[in-house]
Amino acid sequence: MIKQMESASLNGRQLYHAIWQNVANLFYDADRLAEKDWASKEHAYDERIVDDRSALAFAAEALKTLDDKYTRLVPQDEYAEHAKERDDPEDSSVFSLIMPGNVGYIRILSFSQANVIEQVARAAEEIKSCVAFIVDVRNNGGGLIDDTANCLEMFVASGTITAIERRTKSGIKRRVIGFREDAYIILENEDGVDKEPDLYMRRAPILAGKPTVVLFNDRTASSAELFASAILENGKDSGLCIAMGKTTAGKGIAQSTIVVLEGRANLKVTFARFFDANLAWLGDHGQKVANGVRPDQVVDDSVEENASLTAAFKYLKSRLSLAAA
Repeated sequence: MIKQMESASLNGRQLYHAIWQNVANLFYDADRLAEKDWASKEHAYDERIVDDRSALAFAAEALKTLDDKYTRLVPQDEYAEHAKERDDPEDSSVFSLIMPGNVGYIRILSFSQANVIEQVARAAEEIKSCVAFIVDVRNNGGGLIDDTANCLEMFVASGTITAIERRTKSGIKRRVIGFREDAYIILENEDGVDKEPDLYMRRAPILAGKPTVVLFNDRTASSAELFASAILENGKDSGLCIAMGKTTAGKGIAQSTIVVLEGRANLKVTFARFFDANLAWLGDHGQKVANGVRPDQVVDDSVEENASLTAAFKYLKSRLSLAAA
């Protein structure tokens, strides 16, 4: 019995340490780790860990001290449900239609589904011949940054899209993503040294170059914010793109879920920060900073349902009438 208890305790400490080490290696904010004295948490609970259950309880307690609501342990049922939603081919996150006046409307509810790029490509193809577009990312909580950037290929002809920063053992690694008309570009910088840019084939920007209204609100977050920013900033010089709605959430931090020790725990950790198309940090969703994307015209859908969609259509109808005249 004593040997079993010792074995359970040893295994529990192993689990706790694996969680602690992942955070020490991956958490995006080194200053926060130092400020919260994460190093002191490595062995703080050793004498009280008796099994996996207690290890997880103490790990959760330690994680709370970081004051980052996204860095946490994920229950198995939540982890399984998220995986199911991401991989469900029957559930679509993208909707499109052609409105009166040949105005194309596309709504993207999330960038988190595994096939979201294909969904957006199909919807874009359906409305590409329209004379103007409404791009709706209200209530879109984001998804994978790389998938979001791939979706932007269809909306942006050229320009900077975003930058992503993450910690490495030697310092900060920064990756800037942008487009030329003939290429998808990634420029990496590590320890202050720029590498040669990597160029990739890209999808045609079939929804760029026409009057466009982007709709978002205060529940538009994460990669959906950089999506909106990229369309707006890269359409600003032409005067073709404006935004309506409410200021977005200001969440420029990215999370990854790590399966610890073959499934004994699932750890979500904030591992990177990312920036809008002007390379300004969007913030940490108001935990300390919130720099959301601001609309050109504030419209509150809570006052009147779909007021922003109505306003967008009226704006485009007026603009197209003036252009025809």
